[in-house]
Amino acid sequence: MLLLAALVVLPAYSTAGHIRQDVAYDVYYLFDPADDMQLERATDAYRSMLSRDEVEWIGIRETSASPVSFAPLVLVDLLSAADQLSEPVLQWLHTVSLAEESQDQILVQNRLTRHVYAGTDMQRVAAASGLLAGIRTDVGVTTWGKVKELFR
Repeated sequence: MLLLAALVVLPAYSTAGHIRQDVAYDVYYLFDPADDMQLERATDAYRSMLSRDEVEWIGIRETSASPVSFAPLVLVDLLSAADQLSEPVLQWLHTVSLAEESQDQILVQNRLTRHVYAGTDMQRVAAASGLLAGIRTDVGVTTWGKVKELFR
């Protein structure tokens, strides 16, 4: 009986990374770590999600060339594990993998309602999904990047 209780409490795992069952949102963040601005936005988004218990962060790198601790998954590898992903997430990954221009992308999936919010406009996706307080906007990150460039 104790073993059965332990199995129910343990988090679930999949090939898409460590996935907890006790969260309301899955946040998939795809970016190119070779692009400094994308890496900075991804880092800021990840840090803002660390303190949120209701969010499961799933960081995805476009290439395997630059390892990043908070984005252990590579897009190609994740697509090869398609049977472990929900249909909306799989469709989103296929769509962004075919994009001509490299751009960081976010997808937020509400586990309870199964609604999916995706795009490149972090503020819009965050507002639509209810995570607005957890993700910094592009304006703030871009402005900070410009200020940093002035002092180099």
